[in-house]
Amino acid sequence: MSEKIYKTPSQRFNTLRYRDMEISTSSHRRVLNQYNYYNLINGYKDPFLFTNNPEKYKIKKLPDGTSIKTTPNQLEALYKFDDALRKKLLEYLLKIEEQLKNAFTQAFYEVQSKNMNIPYANRKNLHLDNEYLRRCYFDLDVHYEQSYQNRNAIRNTIVHDTVPRNFYFGGDVEPLFYNSNGRKTPQGAKFRKVDKEQYYDSFKSIVYSTLAKQKSKSESLERYSSKHGYVPMWILMNFLTFGNISKFYLFQTKEVKRNILKRLKFIEETTSEVDFEIISLNFSRSLEILTIYRNICAHNERVYNNSVSIPLDDSFMDFGEKLPFYYEAKSPQQMSQSKLVIRRNSRKKIFVLFFLISNFLNKREISKFKNEIETQFSLLEAKLSVITIDEIKILMGLNFDWKSNL
Repeated sequence: MSEKIYKTPSQRFNTLRYRDMEISTSSHRRVLNQYNYYNLINGYKDPFLFTNNPEKYKIKKLPDGTSIKTTPNQLEALYKFDDALRKKLLEYLLKIEEQLKNAFTQAFYEVQSKNMNIPYANRKNLHLDNEYLRRCYFDLDVHYEQSYQNRNAIRNTIVHDTVPRNFYFGGDVEPLFYNSNGRKTPQGAKFRKVDKEQYYDSFKSIVYSTLAKQKSKSESLERYSSKHGYVPMWILMNFLTFGNISKFYLFQTKEVKRNILKRLKFIEETTSEVDFEIISLNFSRSLEILTIYRNICAHNERVYNNSVSIPLDDSFMDFGEKLPFYYEAKSPQQMSQSKLVIRRNSRKKIFVLFFLISNFLNKREISKFKNEIETQFSLLEAKLSVITIDEIKILMGLNFDWKSNL
């Protein structure tokens, strides 16, 4: 591999011209001089390169015999689209983060302040960090998850309270909970151990290290801590990250989790124990996905074609019905390969984030959110010439009627 030595702007221009990019106007040169070369070119070149010759930029042949080359302005359009999308998503993610922190705090105190298994002398001090972080308030048992996906890309999970024997080969263990379709473990299921005690120990360590750092930065926190000698959970939440609170959910008791999910309207009072377990598990996965995208957006990383490998069950908040070709997927017949690719791609690309955000919005807000995203697509489409907006949507896993499905 050749060394990446520094090149002057003139040398970079010549390299791009050699690869068939058109750089002939002051507007083209302005774009290349205005942006970091790595961020613009390396970050957004892929859709504009020939698939069978990735060293060359695309050239579009016109009916009159002339042709249009890729220009720096088109990469800039995709760059700006990604930037606008990132800012819009972050706006919604920050609101969700605030909702979650409030719901977690309210649910914890509503449940644990009435927990008759904890002595009253302890419960009356539940505002103290050395009390509300005690192990007795949390569920630290280990559980095991088995996820599987059938040939039509329908995914489900089974939760066990003990280690399943021969889990790759459909062993004879009876799971504590079945998935919402009532199926047992199939062959080839993926297996995951969730050690909640490990998450608890890590979280507690993070809390105290975070407070120590924040006290040196926040005068109000330092004054409060010095005056009272503790930091209540409702103040602590202001200093925890999205990732911190996603881990915090993992080791809550079932009663607290139920309370959280009811507050956020993910379950109802009548939701069965089996359904609650599966919804809670997928809610935890949702927090992981939201954390990933929150960090991407906050750190100005490329978001439009990002993929996540964290699975969501089809039964979770009707996620499977929102994916493309739902009725074909339910059929006992195998889907066509082209439809299967679209369905699988949609469940790991940005549509997953759109779906999760929509679960925190009402109908009017969902409509507004979809229109805001569609506006950005329209702005980008108007500036593309050698590629189409459909090619971008394929890279995003949105090459289906996502607005109607959401």
